[in-house]
Amino acid sequence: MGKEPIFSVGQQYTVIELTTATRLIFSGRCLLFGVLLSADGDSVRSRVFDSRTGTGKEVLHLEAIDETTVQWNCERGALMENGIYVYVSAVEAHVSVSYIPLEKKSFRGE
Repeated sequence: MGKEPIFSVGQQYTVIELTTATRLIFSGRCLLFGVLLSADGDSVRSRVFDSRTGTGKEVLHLEAIDETTVQWNCERGALMENGIYVYVSAVEAHVSVSYIPLEKKSFRGE
């Protein structure tokens, strides 16, 4: 699970990150462009928060039934002030998040 830039525009780049667990995707201001939820088995849910902890503003709720995929796209990007935190209901859920960071991502030890 990592991030992979898919194109460059000047200093900005789009990141697509895959997760199967509830976690922080990005800490800081960014533009959210899309979320893809795939159910590999049972019905699954994913909730996306403008937050670093999952207690902030919920901006998106997706549900997918057995062996289906649903997606949400925002052509101009949804501004996330605090970051992107994703809740995943089960390990059978595969969530891909595409975003553009608007500030440097902080890592442990920096």
